[in-house]
Amino acid sequence: MSQTNVRRMAQAAAKEYQIQLRRERDLAERRYGQVGIDIAVALSQRDAAIRQFEAKAAEGLDHLTRIEGLTITAACDWSAGLSPVEAKRLVRTYITSTGSRE
Repeated sequence: MSQTNVRRMAQAAAKEYQIQLRRERDLAERRYGQVGIDIAVALSQRDAAIRQFEAKAAEGLDHLTRIEGLTITAACDWSAGLSPVEAKRLVRTYITSTGSRE
């Protein structure tokens, strides 16, 4: 076999290998992209659920402090494990999201 033929065969084999490698990478990138989208959606859903549950907790704190007349500290005592700092953050977020305290 001549050197030219050997060279052409080697080039063809290398090109075919590169084509296959690109196909595999394209498929992998599509999979990565879909998984990335799934992750973003899951995190968005998590964040929405957290906002929903924190709003519910803040409404309860608002009721205990505004309607029942408890202090934040007393409301925390009735809310197992809730710190006054976290309670104030929840109420502040609630007030900001609703526009004001009713």
